[in-house]
Amino acid sequence: MNNYLASFGPGLANHLWQSTAFAAAAWFATIFLRKHSARVRYGLWLAASIKFLVPFSLLIAAGGLLPKPKQFVAPAMYTAMQVTEQPFADLSSTSVTSLAQTLTLTRRITADIPAVLLTLWFAGVTVVLIVWWMRWRKASMCLHNAVTTDSGREREILHRLEARISGPPDSPLRLKLSAEKIEPSVYGIFRPVLVWPQHLSERLSDEHIEAIMTHELAHARRFDNAAAALHMLVESIFWLHPMVWWMERRMIDERERACDEAVVASGGNPDAYAEGILETCRFCVLSDLPCIAGVTGADLRKRVVGIMTSRMLAPMTWPKKMALGVVALWVLAAPVLLGQLQTPPAFEVASVRKHPPDPSARMISTGSPAGDVSQWVRTNVTAEWLIVSAYGVKDFQIVGGPSWINSEHFDVDAKVDDSAAAQLENLPVQQRVQQMALMLRPLLADRFKLQITRGTKEGTVLALVVVKSGPKLKEVPAPDPHAPLQPVPPITPENLPTPPPGQSFFVMGNGHATLSANALPIARLVDQLSRVLGQQVVDQTRLGGTYQWTLQYAPPPGTPGGMPLSVGAEASSNPDLTSIFTALQEQLGLKLESTKGQIDTITIDHIEEPTPN
Repeated sequence: MNNYLASFGPGLANHLWQSTAFAAAAWFATIFLRKHSARVRYGLWLAASIKFLVPFSLLIAAGGLLPKPKQFVAPAMYTAMQVTEQPFADLSSTSVTSLAQTLTLTRRITADIPAVLLTLWFAGVTVVLIVWWMRWRKASMCLHNAVTTDSGREREILHRLEARISGPPDSPLRLKLSAEKIEPSVYGIFRPVLVWPQHLSERLSDEHIEAIMTHELAHARRFDNAAAALHMLVESIFWLHPMVWWMERRMIDERERACDEAVVASGGNPDAYAEGILETCRFCVLSDLPCIAGVTGADLRKRVVGIMTSRMLAPMTWPKKMALGVVALWVLAAPVLLGQLQTPPAFEVASVRKHPPDPSARMISTGSPAGDVSQWVRTNVTAEWLIVSAYGVKDFQIVGGPSWINSEHFDVDAKVDDSAAAQLENLPVQQRVQQMALMLRPLLADRFKLQITRGTKEGTVLALVVVKSGPKLKEVPAPDPHAPLQPVPPITPENLPTPPPGQSFFVMGNGHATLSANALPIARLVDQLSRVLGQQVVDQTRLGGTYQWTLQYAPPPGTPGGMPLSVGAEASSNPDLTSIFTALQEQLGLKLESTKGQIDTITIDHIEEPTPN
């Protein structure tokens, strides 16, 4: 249960930071448009509020349903877009390291944090909704006690205003008179009702009433109650976020000023309007619900000054409207485009055939012809090996699946089109490998009908740490990422050359195994150890450079020791070499410590043997 709740953490964090950034951008836009109409600024705040209810991930998912471009997209572009889309997406991958550093009691407390946070959030939502309900109950009683009127002084003024402002309405605004000392307000969302305190009319002239009713008509025409109710929903869900409460005040300010501008623009007398608002404030009790639009909200002093001075508003010219439209279109289109580009382009053509049975054959990985990036050829590989290559996991992280994914072997010959091949050649080697892995996923889905689910499980992990005497690794400069791969001399147990910069190898035979690398980060050693040991290894060395190392050890008898990149003899014990755990301490100044932690997994939900083609 806690793992399930924790899986929502990165997505929620991404949504919160995106919505916060969007609201901040809206705030800066309102500052830029401070000399324009208040309804423009109100629209920006409303858009920022709606963003809290619409995760970009939904738009990204919609983009994923669109046809994919055939043009090749580099992993660097994916990375740049994913930084914006989900900067917290890797939080789950750090869980192993963080848990490995904690004691059992602390780990249990940490594991319970998602459930505790969910309980607190639900309690907060409940409290906010109860407060809203109590306030609405009080307001609804006032509405219920008000009396509908189709005649009288107030009805005649309202009818005259509706006819003058928008012509005879098909469904005139309903009017109710209340005996309570409340401010004139519009109640309701779908069928708005103007509730007017009947004793207030005794204090106001017809000109005062007309100005205030014009204000309320503007609220009804603009559906301000619906917008306010929507933001109240945002406040209920995101009650812990201080910005949503601050946004409420900004929305109410701009909402009331927009209606003030509508009153003045319709020909209302500013003096009479300001006097009517002040007299209303002396008479009534203000509404405490944002979704009941009255006339006395926001900063009264600033509003009265704005009404009396009738300042000239900067016009929204076509270039400004177009600029706002382009920004709005980009906000909607960018996540959709990201979703369309996230799914990598597939190989242009691919052939998958069963490898002829040969018990003596070892797995061989080749590219044909040598150095030709337009082809991806793998011979005598298992389906599990293909999954490991496509998703960057180890075989022990794969859960489920039929037995044939390890016993049946296949030959894969895939090709990319000429334009994609040309762009692949210009990529750094590591990005080229990543791109090929991304392109392998659609092949598995198409030919093997592969369906997977990502998850986590608790298990034993090994933490790689530095011994007290310090590391014995040789730090070397990082290789040029754009430099082509140098050819590797033949590797045998008797001939172990130093790998070219940026490369590594694993070789095993004659009773010993060797892990060797040149100008690579510790992450590569962690990856090698995970494959060799068949167990999750996490980096706690805090070594950030690129290093050269050679690790020689005696593998246990009868164990494969990982996935060798070159052909070697069968493993056997060698009394002249130590175990890999001792070799790490003596040769590299590192050691492995066993602990408990969360391990990322890939569960095979469905897979089929491919038909020949």
